[in-house]
Amino acid sequence: MKKLLFVICMLSAFCLISFNSYAEPVSDASGKWEYVEFENGSVAIHSYLGNDTKILIPSKIDDKNVVAIEDGAFISGAGITQITIPAEIINIEEGAFFGCISLENFVVSSSNPNYISSNGVLMDKSKTKILCMPANRIGTFTIPKTVKHISTKAFAYSRLSQINISQQVNYIGDYAFMYCVNLREITVPSNVTEINEGAFSCCYNLKNVTISEGVKVIGEYAFLCEKGTSSLEKVFIPKSVENISEFAFEDCDKLVINGENASVAKDYAEYKGIRFEVLKTDNEDTDKSTVDKDATQNDKPAVSQNIKLKKVTNLKQKASYSTNSISVKWDALTGTTGYEVYRAGRKNGKYVRVATAKGSSFKNNKLKAGKTYYYKVRAYKLVNDKKVYGSFSNIVPMGTKTSKPIIKVKALKNQAKITWKKVSGANGYEIYMSTKKSGKYKKIKTVTSKQTTFTKKKLINGKKYYFKIRTYRKINEKKIYSAWSKVAVKK
Repeated sequence: MKKLLFVICMLSAFCLISFNSYAEPVSDASGKWEYVEFENGSVAIHSYLGNDTKILIPSKIDDKNVVAIEDGAFISGAGITQITIPAEIINIEEGAFFGCISLENFVVSSSNPNYISSNGVLMDKSKTKILCMPANRIGTFTIPKTVKHISTKAFAYSRLSQINISQQVNYIGDYAFMYCVNLREITVPSNVTEINEGAFSCCYNLKNVTISEGVKVIGEYAFLCEKGTSSLEKVFIPKSVENISEFAFEDCDKLVINGENASVAKDYAEYKGIRFEVLKTDNEDTDKSTVDKDATQNDKPAVSQNIKLKKVTNLKQKASYSTNSISVKWDALTGTTGYEVYRAGRKNGKYVRVATAKGSSFKNNKLKAGKTYYYKVRAYKLVNDKKVYGSFSNIVPMGTKTSKPIIKVKALKNQAKITWKKVSGANGYEIYMSTKKSGKYKKIKTVTSKQTTFTKKKLINGKKYYFKIRTYRKINEKKIYSAWSKVAVKK
């Protein structure tokens, strides 16, 4: 299980293409570049296959305009030291230069409308977003005050020993600082509300972390390390944190969590068996003295058995269905401190606490598409720093939307053969047709999840027909649809 989690950290480099292109990658004549072509004839760089140390990204490949670079395009570029980006590149996916561990410098054309190199660091033109810090830089780096967004994998593999994140930063992307092996300490500023998945994973020498008041969520695998490699000794988690994901500190064997009593941090530490130390303030010491004095005068402390909480009711899934998250809500109860949310993969399976919520809703992120999960919730109240629980709600199945299908059309005589890849979790597929690409589409067939092909007959040869499909799955007897496939044409 733990090895699997570590593999997830490694595999995060390979993300889906988001340029709405489903074409197979094509190699250019030089054999150095693989690209995918868009409908308008322009292309995106899919992979760099060469071994040059200094790279000038071409503005044309095979006489086609290069306008984009995909995530993971330079995953094999361990020896690259410099990358020059021309004016024509207008879209660079986050993570495009992940794996360039020898990179020292970016050069960007001054005519590029969207990107700039600031002291060799790749940023957007307004300098509000860092896309990539060259990994082979050493010493200290202070993030400029203009920066608000640190992109996915932006500092991955960096050799920097100190990174100062300014208070203006409000977003840290997935795996933003993974494998920063020289980093010893870090402070997450108060404007960041969520530490995203794997943000500081595999930072083997990271010892001290301060999370500022204002941060609300610590995401999955945020500080994960391979077992026996973590140096993390101390993390301060403020009371503003409302949710700590299950494996946020997985295999941090030396960890002590600092926080306050009656906090999610303390609940998490107890649940995971991590040592917890209360960080006291002067006010807390004064309050404790008062409580101790009162307790001496009245030798009968509050009895938790007299506290009774109602069962959580009306647990259900919000209608904002997604491929990777589930929004859960329930009726609020009076007299509670908070709620605990549990999830399992089977109704009678093992339930794991995935959140402690203050309000009557919770968004469960980082889920798989086309999956059904089972939830239950219970309320709790703190009495003398101990939790008193109400009964669990009824167990309710909830689900994620499926991924959108990938469709192909083969022209036959008076017919069109439509095929698609099987989509995990789909209960069926709906096929639509139109005689105009942007016209009105009519449903021509609904098929089961076992079918991945359909032939439309009685068509007119030489006339264009356009097809698209979507999946559906039933969640609590309600049909939930995927996004539409790309439109395919029969000529």
